[in-house]
Formats: sequence, C-alpha cells, structure tokens
Amino acid sequence: MYALLDSLGDLSAKALRDRYGDAGAALPDRVALDASARADLQCSAAMGLAKALRKNPREIATVLSEALATHEAVAGVEVAGAGFVNVTLRDA
Repeated sequence: MYALLDSLGDLSAKALRDRYGDAGAALPDRVALDASARADLQCSAAMGLAKALRKNPREIATVLSEALATHEAVAGVEVAGAGFVNVTLRDA
C-alpha cells in the first residue's frame, strides 16, 4: 500500500508542478493521501495550497483529480466540498 501511496503522491505533485510550477509558490515533492471514511483515500492538499497559489481550492483539486484518474489502480476520483479529492481504488 505504501508504494501505491508514494506513486499517487508523486503523480499528484508532478501535476501541480506542470500546472503551477511558474507560480513562484513552494510546491510539495509528494502530495499526501490519507485513509478516508468517504472513499478509499482522500487528498486535502488543495486546501493548503490555495492561499500560496492564489487559486480556488476546487481548481487545484480538479488538477489533482485529473492526474489521479490516470493511475491504473484508481477506479474513480471525485472533487468534494471546498476542495477535497476522494479517490476510490480498483479491487486488487
């Protein structure tokens, strides 16, 4: 599971660098994903980055969700609330 979390975190961080790398804000090397009651995993990174990037957290969450959806282990991704990303994994 840790390898999957690392892979998803790296994929998310790359998407942020690709989209906001010239914004002058410090972007994470790896985005954290945690267990969630609403899905298999949840990412709240957009909430923390919104102020530094001067962007709406839902916009940032959309960038993250689009990247996460490309991973072979991901069955579904949803942007929820103010900017949370819920990730559902495929059955192994």
